[in-house]
Amino acid sequence: MTFFNDSSSTSPGCISRAYSRVPNGDGPGYESKYPRRSCRWSRNRCPLVVISVCATLLLLYPIFRFSEVPDIREYRVYRYWQKGQLAKSSRIEPILGNSSNPLQLYYPPVGEDFRPHVAPYNHAPAERPRTPLLIPFTRNNDMLRQAVLGYIAAGWPREDIVIIDNGGTLDASSSNLLSRDNPFFVDYELYRKRYGVAILQTPTLLNFAQLQNYFLRLAISQGWPYFFWSHMDVGIIGDEATSPYKSFYEKVLDVLDESTAPHPNKNITWSIQLNETRATMGNWAIKFFQFDNLALVNVDAWRVIGQWDTFVPYYNTDCDAYARVLFHGYTKDDVSAGHIFDVADQISADLDELETKLFPAAQISLNATAAAAQLAQYRAEVAALQNETFITPEQAVYSPGQYILNDPDQRPNSARFQRLFNDFAAMQTKKYSTERNSWQNQQKGGKGEPWTYDPRGFQRAWWETAGYGRDLYTKKWGTLDCRLSNVKLTDEWASEYPELHPKPEPSSSSSSSSSSSVATPTESSTSPEDAPQMLATTTATDVAIEMATATATAALDSQDQQTGAAGQSEQSVEYERERLRVLAEMAKIKAFEKELELAGGTHHDWAGMDDDEVDVGAVAKKDKMKRLVKHSVVVGEDGHSEVEEQQQQQQRRPALKKRWVQRASSGEWYLG
Repeated sequence: MTFFNDSSSTSPGCISRAYSRVPNGDGPGYESKYPRRSCRWSRNRCPLVVISVCATLLLLYPIFRFSEVPDIREYRVYRYWQKGQLAKSSRIEPILGNSSNPLQLYYPPVGEDFRPHVAPYNHAPAERPRTPLLIPFTRNNDMLRQAVLGYIAAGWPREDIVIIDNGGTLDASSSNLLSRDNPFFVDYELYRKRYGVAILQTPTLLNFAQLQNYFLRLAISQGWPYFFWSHMDVGIIGDEATSPYKSFYEKVLDVLDESTAPHPNKNITWSIQLNETRATMGNWAIKFFQFDNLALVNVDAWRVIGQWDTFVPYYNTDCDAYARVLFHGYTKDDVSAGHIFDVADQISADLDELETKLFPAAQISLNATAAAAQLAQYRAEVAALQNETFITPEQAVYSPGQYILNDPDQRPNSARFQRLFNDFAAMQTKKYSTERNSWQNQQKGGKGEPWTYDPRGFQRAWWETAGYGRDLYTKKWGTLDCRLSNVKLTDEWASEYPELHPKPEPSSSSSSSSSSSVATPTESSTSPEDAPQMLATTTATDVAIEMATATATAALDSQDQQTGAAGQSEQSVEYERERLRVLAEMAKIKAFEKELELAGGTHHDWAGMDDDEVDVGAVAKKDKMKRLVKHSVVVGEDGHSEVEEQQQQQQRRPALKKRWVQRASSGEWYLG
């Protein structure tokens, strides 16, 4: 279309044919009504006017767009869907993208219509920052499915959830080569096609500390200032009994809002489409939602704190990392978003039944079009309740009389929610009163399948590796205490290299008064023989640690004095130090045996659990002392009964002591 006709000679040039209805000046009075304007004015001034108008509209757009008055068109759009026109996909791009990447071992969701759809009252707000949630998997696909569905049902956007497949089976799961009773099986098709969740594989099996470093490296590569990660043995539901109600995810956003900087544009919150995240602020390193069952991590803080210690692979590696958080002046804060249950089983092994327990029944069969219409209607009904003069429920619904808010299952604190809460609470109680980690070894199939480690051997090797990690933790910090309350950052490896960490000399003013009270090696104020008296006043854990520490300290001090006087060689000094370290370990075993006897000989698999994770009364109190010596703990998850395990334990202990004594006399000092 030609807007400027320069070839026309019948009327003043420069007038577009689009404006042909404007008077051309042939009639009387034209000059007074329509003053003639020159071509120069039209060409130079009109574009400026257009630009000014457009700029004004752009400046005013955020005010209109983000005003609190609802847009009535939002509630009318469902009428087009009713006529059979499919809704255009408004699905947000997964946080790691839509394209698979063989090099990065990334498997994005497949399709657009993912189910089940979230209940309207738990739906995520339209304007929000991205909230990457990493859920690591090693064993038990059924437990993973319950955790993933729980987060989706609680409002966490599925496009922000990433499963970390750490099964160590290379391409076996992604290629559907594993049977369902294989503990390392992951249902790629279910998560990607039905639930709309992405999966990221680790190159090989990583231990817990390595996984944490992997999370940090992933966040750095993606430019995330923060990320969330969650255990998979959890049950997630919002606190629906409170009023006014906020979904689990909305409360997570509240925590994030308090921990990060606001958007620089006051009229705009966040753009999901641009993958926007919020800049962290403050001196926090990690925020615990029910300990680290769900955790929010500040990436910049960990640049200072450092990586997780991969030589302490499992139990006590969190003690090491979180103690260093405090050593570097950062905080680890306790926050809340709803109910996070620590469970060891599923509320239902049947997939359909699991979904109907976690989601309202009406959501199960909805497709994307119907779900979008439902959400628009729900918001219209809520708006009508809040402001009756704006719109009425009758104007909002497309089927008069069918109000979403009239469905008890579509409101918080429904009967379904109450049953779900009770089920999860009972499962958590059961987990704490029996074997805490039994879910890890529920599936024992898959032996001989591609890239699959023998399930029974995996369980044994896992616990042995965890035990070696506790040994290294003790060597690193000089104690097995999780809180490291009497330790400084400079004490790291001090027990292994005492020559690099000399003891401070006593001041001259106090030397005379304290000389009479200094205990000689044979007069140590604390010795293994004092254990019976100490048992009456301190906990089992404190007794054993104190005994071992006192024995080693007194013996090493004695050895220092003797070797210093006799002028022994450095090799002899090191020889004697190692022998005395063996004796200290034997003192730990003696203390452990005494504790086991006083506790009645009960056996559980909670070795290595710290005080923050276990608080279940008398049972936990008897079990906490089992974390002291990994050589004395045998976990009964490989099919043997507790009686058989205890018999094997009793048989191993004398042999272990004999071997250590032989090492002490022959100079073979490697204990690991």
